[in-house]
Amino acid sequence: MKTSIKCPPANSNPGVFAVNCEVCCTAKGLELTQVTVVDPSLQVVYDTFVKPDEEVIGYNTRFSGVEEDLRNTRISIRMSKPPC
Repeated sequence: MKTSIKCPPANSNPGVFAVNCEVCCTAKGLELTQVTVVDPSLQVVYDTFVKPDEEVIGYNTRFSGVEEDLRNTRISIRMSKPPC
């Protein structure tokens, strides 16, 4: 996925964020199951579960623990193209 272009802030400090992703095993290989973003103060600014495209054959539960959370999610990594 390509991100949209954004202008830098007036103070020219774009900020720093950290991203953590969880994955599971599917017939396609590893697929995204969760995305979490934290700001410089370690506050969560975004956290969502993501439904894999293919049927899950292994949840990597010992690492992620996302099995229960994925059962009800409808969010997909496939998104419509953002407006320019």
